[in-house]
Amino acid sequence: LCETDTPCSERPDGYYQDRDTQCRQYYFCQRGEKLQTLTCRGSKIFDGRTCVPPDSYTCPTGVDDVDAAASENCIVRHCEPACAKGGFFADYDSGCEQYHFCIDGKQSTLSCSANYVFNGELCVPKASYYCPRYCTPPESC
Repeated sequence: LCETDTPCSERPDGYYQDRDTQCRQYYFCQRGEKLQTLTCRGSKIFDGRTCVPPDSYTCPTGVDDVDAAASENCIVRHCEPACAKGGFFADYDSGCEQYHFCIDGKQSTLSCSANYVFNGELCVPKASYYCPRYCTPPESC
């Protein structure tokens, strides 16, 4: 059997909410293929960027701004400080050429080598990863 209508077939590379699970699960699309399905821990839900408490985000139902953002190949900007929690975060405004490392609320900005971008875990060749972009400029916060 040939599956013709996959959730990733018309979408740019990136993470997408699985609304059938009320955003508890999300999946990664690359080159039209659904590569990975992930589940948020506990009662958290996926807001398009990260897993958050359900009282801080409402999972969309049907066609809305999140679908519009996906079709425009951009993600919704969250204005809280990236270093509110620890870890590594891609700098989408730099086209993922830079990324931030956060520990104890302190942020360090690092850069990938030429022609490499940060994919959320490590620097990879630019041609192998699509860096999402925000739908709004940084000044919108």
